[in-house]
Amino acid sequence: TGEADRQRYYDIILREILRLSRLINDQLELSRLQNLQKKPACSDFTFTELFLPVLDTYRMMCDCIGISFSEPEDTDALPALYTNKSISQVLENLLSNAVSYCEEGDSIAVSAQAEGKILIVSVTDTGPGIDAEDQKRIFERFFRSKTAPRSGTGLGLSICQAITDSLGENIQVISTPGKGSTFSFTIHLSQK
Repeated sequence: TGEADRQRYYDIILREILRLSRLINDQLELSRLQNLQKKPACSDFTFTELFLPVLDTYRMMCDCIGISFSEPEDTDALPALYTNKSISQVLENLLSNAVSYCEEGDSIAVSAQAEGKILIVSVTDTGPGIDAEDQKRIFERFFRSKTAPRSGTGLGLSICQAITDSLGENIQVISTPGKGSTFSFTIHLSQK
């Protein structure tokens, strides 16, 4: 075979190695979270401390691929949160999924609203949506909806659920096929 064929095979092997590496890392993370003996240590954080790096990354990514991206304004005015910094991975996974399902011209919006003793963070996209039957199973390990892109390990939403469960928080989805999805999760407010 020629050099071009050899390089193509190397590229395929590298992609598969990276895919398997992501799968192993996600499996290890999920097992670690599900086997926690006690709630992770929590402390006070601002919304900006937890989520600004994630929002910055996805704002730039969406700009590059032509997806409209909006985020909460005046995040400094949001109340302090009492949580573990692992909660930032929930937003990161939800945004990663939203980008995977959206196409150029779609939109993704992140919102944050204080209600009582919690902050509700939501990620809304105008992607293909998830049918009602799939919504019932969306947080299961390796479950992939019919509209799922081929990339990913099928563990991202399971990891989100494991993180929120370990912190005594909730995560849910509301979706309409053909119109998009909204994933929301809670974070307890600081009592100080």
